[in-house]
Amino acid sequence: MTTGELLELKRESENSYDGNAILVLDNRVNKLGYVPAVRNKRLARKLDAGDPIITILLQVDVAARINQLHIEVFERGA
Repeated sequence: MTTGELLELKRESENSYDGNAILVLDNRVNKLGYVPAVRNKRLARKLDAGDPIITILLQVDVAARINQLHIEVFERGA
């Protein structure tokens, strides 16, 4: 993974733990993790409505206990 890489956000409305779950995928459709629940409600509504969303990888923090992705999410009109 490289800085500036485009990522995909995919809704998982059937997720039994979080009805607003949003999966983060790389361009090879590898699962990278989820948007944190404290930040996913409004974004889930936007994705469900089909609003255009662009997601870019800013940084991978490998010094953390687990690798953390820092991403930027761009929404039209936001």
